[in-house]
Order: sequence, then C-alpha cells, then structure tokens
Amino acid sequence: MKLEQYRKETLRTMPDLGSRTFDSLHMTVGMITELGEINDALETTEDMVDIVNLSEEIADLRWYMSNYANLYSFEFKDTPQIPCSAGELIQWEDYEDAYFDMMKYTILLLDMDKKSFAYGKSFQTAYRIDIFTYLNNAFLHFAKYWSIDLKEAMELNIAKLRARFPDKFDTDKAINRDLDVERKILEGNIN
Repeated sequence: MKLEQYRKETLRTMPDLGSRTFDSLHMTVGMITELGEINDALETTEDMVDIVNLSEEIADLRWYMSNYANLYSFEFKDTPQIPCSAGELIQWEDYEDAYFDMMKYTILLLDMDKKSFAYGKSFQTAYRIDIFTYLNNAFLHFAKYWSIDLKEAMELNIAKLRARFPDKFDTDKAINRDLDVERKILEGNIN
C-alpha cells in the first residue's frame, strides 16, 4: 500500500475527540505508547525478535504519525527528507540511535501539544513539520534496519483495523479486541 492511500485509510479509524488539540494529544500519546511497545518487542536478543509483532508495532506507530500529519494537513514521504532546519540528513549508526531519536522527536511533538492544551500556546505548522520530518527519517531508518516492508506492514495494519472496526472507530472494539484474529491477519493467514 502506498503512503498516500494509507493516510486516507487511517482517517476511517481515527476518533474525533472534539478539537484538534485533543486529537493531536491522542496522536502524540499514541506514538509514545507505540514506541514503548516497540521497545517491548526488542527486549530479547536480536536474533529472537518476533518480526511479525515488531512490524505490527511499527505500522501502529505509522498510523499515529499519519493521522498527526492529517490533522495538520501536511505531506510527508516514505523516503528520508532534509528538514528545513538542517543542511543534511542525519545518519544513524544503528537502530538504537534511530529509536532514541524517534522517542526524542515524539516527545518534542508531545511537549508542543501539552503547551497548546495547558497554556493555549500556538506553534507554527512549519515547526511541527520540521520536528515530524526528523521523526519520520528516524522511523524510516529503524524500519529499514529491521527489513520491515512498510508497504506490506501498512496494508496489514489496515486489514487488522478493518477486522476490528468494520464500519468506523468504536471505543468498545478498541478495548475488546480479538487478538487471535488480528495475529492471523498479521501473519497473512486470513484477510
């Protein structure tokens, strides 16, 4: 699945919390929790990582990232881009550095959302885009390190969400999931 199509598909399952500030907080908190789940997936020896699970968590993070970009109506790519505030692309030594940067840039986005929510502070969309671009570049490096096919991961992510939410987002179905069915979808055993 191409990124543009994925972004359209993710909107179907994004709940409307009543304001862009609340929706943005939902997306940045979601990114943080998915980064925690990615960390959990990696808490083993490198040769023992459950790639199906890791791929799912990476795609879940992509869901939150996509909807964050949707909220602020900006484009991003599935190839690394040079942020406006940088003169060159960052090169990471390993996946741990990329993971650390994903966490760092997500926390910066979350801090902006906190300040918008708690203090009424506004931020230029260009600043959000710049931080998001750093995050996206680290994300792409991390996925590449683990040989995750992002197009396939996004496609399986949407299939999982279609099984969970046949019509649209539903709070009860978000909490009470059929994890066995979802795992079979992610393993490619059912659609």
